[in-house]
Amino acid sequence: MIYQNDFANRMIPKPNSKDYSRLSVGIYYKTHCKKLEVVSRNCFFPVPKVDSCIVELIPRSKPPFNVFDESTGKQKNRFKVFNVDFRVGHNPVAPI
Repeated sequence: MIYQNDFANRMIPKPNSKDYSRLSVGIYYKTHCKKLEVVSRNCFFPVPKVDSCIVELIPRSKPPFNVFDESTGKQKNRFKVFNVDFRVGHNPVAPI
């Protein structure tokens, strides 16, 4: 898969690094993720403002840790983001 380089870096960070987040935990839980190659912005037309990256995602046969409920998961409480409501826009028909 091709992603923006900044997004790819947030997919594969080490724990306790600046980019370690809910995204990286979720990707680690479901896949083996490996950054293969950086693709220069000059390889595209029109030229975008950012570089891209080829990322290999291989599904895991078994998750590396147990989660009580995959839809919400215990990992939900591991990352606290203040002043952000992730439910906004999730279901635009019904108010939350």
